[in-house]
Amino acid sequence: MREEVNPPAVSSLMFARRKRLAEDVCAELRMAGLPAHREDDVELHCYGGALVVAHPSAELDVSVEWRQSDQMIRASIGLTEDFDGEELFEAAVRVAQEASSGQAPALLRHTGVVSNQMTDAMIAILNSAGLSARRVTHGLCPYLIGVELL
Repeated sequence: MREEVNPPAVSSLMFARRKRLAEDVCAELRMAGLPAHREDDVELHCYGGALVVAHPSAELDVSVEWRQSDQMIRASIGLTEDFDGEELFEAAVRVAQEASSGQAPALLRHTGVVSNQMTDAMIAILNSAGLSARRVTHGLCPYLIGVELL
């Protein structure tokens, strides 16, 4: 069994700089007309829009990920408004099987297109605003943006 290694934490000064960068990212995306929420904004980040996270580890300064509305996500995997954990698990398994066989539902493919296009748009917006943004590969998040301190 492989032991998971956590990246080292950054100093409190560096983390404060990352939080300021996350605020700048939110401000730039909002000025462009996009909803943007910080991860610690618990009441807002479950809605659609850009989810912006300042990272306390040395791995990544700030990340941005586009989130569709809960309604679109539920519809894309065939869930109703009211569902339990077992239904969510069953839907996830079903969707994974369909996707691996090339038969993903059209709405699920649509969510991927939306995520991909919004990721590219946010990178362009942030770079145009003078920030350093790029697509990063991170686990199971194919549409993750990394924003680096300059």
